[in-house]
Amino acid sequence: MKRTLSRRRWTRPFAAAALLVFAAAGCEEKIYKIEQWPRGDKLWRRLTVGRQERGNGAQQDLSDEDKAELARLARLFGSEPKLVGKRATFVGAFAGALPQDVGGDGHYLHWKSPLGSVSIYVERFRGNDDIVAALEGRRKTVDQLVDHVVGWFDSELHDVPDWPALRKFLDVTFRHDLHNLSLYSWLMQTAPESESKTPELTFRIVQYFVERHYASYEEGPALLRELNGFNRGNGNEGGPFFARIRRLLLARAKAPADGPLARGLGFLKDPKSAWASWLRYFEKTPFYQREFAEFRRHKEEEARKKAKADPAALAKAVQNGRLPVAAIDKEEFEWNLFARFASAFLDFRMGNSTRAQVTLETPRKPFLTNGKYNADEHRVEWSQQIPENDPRPREQSVDWPGFCCAAWDDPDEQAQKQLLGKLGITQQSLFEYNLWYQSLSTLEKQEWDAFLPTLLGDAKYADRLEGFLFSDEPAGRTGAERIAYDGANAVLQVLGPPKNGGGQIWINGVPVFPDHPKPGKDIDPRD
Repeated sequence: MKRTLSRRRWTRPFAAAALLVFAAAGCEEKIYKIEQWPRGDKLWRRLTVGRQERGNGAQQDLSDEDKAELARLARLFGSEPKLVGKRATFVGAFAGALPQDVGGDGHYLHWKSPLGSVSIYVERFRGNDDIVAALEGRRKTVDQLVDHVVGWFDSELHDVPDWPALRKFLDVTFRHDLHNLSLYSWLMQTAPESESKTPELTFRIVQYFVERHYASYEEGPALLRELNGFNRGNGNEGGPFFARIRRLLLARAKAPADGPLARGLGFLKDPKSAWASWLRYFEKTPFYQREFAEFRRHKEEEARKKAKADPAALAKAVQNGRLPVAAIDKEEFEWNLFARFASAFLDFRMGNSTRAQVTLETPRKPFLTNGKYNADEHRVEWSQQIPENDPRPREQSVDWPGFCCAAWDDPDEQAQKQLLGKLGITQQSLFEYNLWYQSLSTLEKQEWDAFLPTLLGDAKYADRLEGFLFSDEPAGRTGAERIAYDGANAVLQVLGPPKNGGGQIWINGVPVFPDHPKPGKDIDPRD
């Protein structure tokens, strides 16, 4: 669904909140439904691609672009899709790296030991997770915008006595506040989708600007009516809002309401006069001219590619002496510039969107996940709006990726009872134990597997654990120097301290099983 913006409606950029009038109702949403179930060291994955109407969920036909994508997916899964209605489904099993089907990077890890197994699923969907680059890009965009605002005002007010004071406000305070607004909006875009994060962050933004006296809560109804003026008639009912802007600017410059600055701000009388003033300034800037030349070059390149795709039409055009000419839409170019500036503050994905609906079956509830666990279905569920396909390199994308992660355990209860007397190493502890176990060489695993069954029932198990060394490590190692240090600690936590009070284990000067003094007459039992 394509959005267009006429020159008349370009008056809305002067009130950023008016961007919200572009509703997405009636647009399509592309759905990647990913169902996954682990089987040992492989993760089975069923991917279903479809489109649906946003709001009512009605299935829509796949586009020509989608059909081209199906061929790529068939190569990844090694089989043709199963077509059911208006949806295409692929199935495959993967170990380690997952297919880059939706776009991004995913992995499934399965680590086993005699005490059980742990598994990890993690996947990034598209976008750019380079936070430094993303924030630096936002900072650059905000600075460009404020530089143009200052330049625009300077073109109208450079001879006005109170202009230096207003310039300082715009160049320093206003710039600083817009940087904070951009960071708040980034937090809203990157926080997981939930019912609680949007209200809190929205009120934080409002509170920030209320405390800095841009407006008050009490002015909310009047401000809303003024902003709605942009949506009525021909857009020229924004006069009250511009009057509010002029009052704010005069207050920040500490200038009188009937002085030279008040008269100089007449170019902000209403949306029409403000827009005309802005164009007089902006179209003459080197920035505008450079960007417009790049826009024209891009359009001409598109026209050449389109012509090459139809050799017959190109040959006929050459024969008639008419080479393909790119249509240059100035309003489209200006809209692209506006969208670039607005992207520093708003999630500007209007119209059609893409969503990943992911499920993952697990034998037990994950001990780490950013999804929702469905206990009835024994699975983790995610539903995330993800960035659109971006033809640019990943490093140039400005969208925050979709992200799914989960870690779960599957302890061998029978084996643990035989080796440790009870089920004691689970979840995070089993994850850490298996991570250590997988770091061992084949010979070290054999030696540890032979040593572990000899501990249960041995009164000196703590001493033996503390002194255990593998055959390939130097003699004399103690404490954390030993390769078996992490595994021995995990086992000690389950077996507990020796019954006869001996065999205390000290790690970095701290006892694993500290002795607690028995209450005496001179000891307060509350201590």
